[in-house]
Amino acid sequence: MESLPPHVRRLEPSFPYLNAMIAVLRQSRVVVGSAAVAGALVALLSLLSQPTYTAVSEFFPRSRRAAASVSGLAAQLGLSLPTNEVTEGPAFFEQLVRTREVMDSALVATYTFTVDSGLVRSTLLDLYPIGGDSMQRLLRARKRLLKNVSTYTNPKSGIIELEVRANHPVLAAEVNARLLELLDRYNRVARQSQASAEREFTERRLAEVRSELRSAEDRLEEFLTRNREYRSSAQLTFEQERLAREVALRQQIATTLAQAYEQARIEEVRDTPVLTVVEAPRPPEQRDGRGTIWKSVLGAILGGLLAIAVIVVSLNLELVRAREPGRYEEFVAARRRALADLPRPWRAFRPRG
Repeated sequence: MESLPPHVRRLEPSFPYLNAMIAVLRQSRVVVGSAAVAGALVALLSLLSQPTYTAVSEFFPRSRRAAASVSGLAAQLGLSLPTNEVTEGPAFFEQLVRTREVMDSALVATYTFTVDSGLVRSTLLDLYPIGGDSMQRLLRARKRLLKNVSTYTNPKSGIIELEVRANHPVLAAEVNARLLELLDRYNRVARQSQASAEREFTERRLAEVRSELRSAEDRLEEFLTRNREYRSSAQLTFEQERLAREVALRQQIATTLAQAYEQARIEEVRDTPVLTVVEAPRPPEQRDGRGTIWKSVLGAILGGLLAIAVIVVSLNLELVRAREPGRYEEFVAARRRALADLPRPWRAFRPRG
């Protein structure tokens, strides 16, 4: 066995962690220098990155007026009312803004803003530097837009905050406004669809109840025609009261359905907004923070850890080379083959001799 170098001979093999710590401390300048270079490089890349701007808006959904009269009446009659009712809480809108329909509609919409070179009028799908065929571009653009859209709900007030990031302040505000418009349009169409279903139900049921009311009135009229002096008979009086109650019940049901039918007709064509915008999106005056400081710190830490790993590995290799030359030569040969196969990866699948 060849003699060990002085700095290696002093390292006792029974304390491997202590040996690594001693080696790292001896190379502290290398560790600090690597951390400084990595931090500076990350800071430079952060400063050279394209700035982003975040447009913020706040809104809350208007409560939908429930058709209590129609639903209650249908329940009393043992019927189920066809409806597209959905739960329109904050979680619903946070999920709705991330749906494929809303994202795609925002991507293909046209936005107009001014840059140093002049007026720009384009879609997000064309503004994003994404290649590939039409389907691939749409999929990648959708993923990118999802990363640039975030929502937050205030648990106390229920107000939903919508944030949209873009490379231009006016573009961020326009995309935010477009998303609000799409959310409002979706819910307005959903309400109109529900009102249409309610109108169709009440219209059919109103025709049936009016027919039943006409039949009940005919039976009462026929009874009164045949029994002009029914009050002198207890049985005839009871029959007259029973027929009168049936007519009164049918009249009440017909009146309620007629009111619900008119209300459903109004709701079917109502075009009022269903979102109350508390704060409209405006172009941000300041760009987003780049996070240069914390990115530099993280880069410095990773650079220092990488330098420490290189020092520890080099120390172990030096120990193996001094104490086990055969193992070291085997390592060198394996490393040489791996480097030779690196530019030609198909050679790794060939059997070795």
